[in-house]
Amino acid sequence: MGLKAEDGSKLRFHDLRHYRASFWSAVGASLEDIQVGLGHENRATTERYITADVAAVGQRLNQMKRPRLKGL
Repeated sequence: MGLKAEDGSKLRFHDLRHYRASFWSAVGASLEDIQVGLGHENRATTERYITADVAAVGQRLNQMKRPRLKGL
């Protein structure tokens, strides 16, 4: 079971970590601050996280099917 975008692609919880790192980078956070925020020991790991396209991931999040909760 997992979340899916309307186009059928899977969205993993871990994708949100990549999005957060890329978003922080896009708004000007330093690599060191992002590294601390994600809890990475290795700078290279953080650099890999920042390669995500913020706009593309945001679009995928907006396309997700939202669950309908009874009584809300």
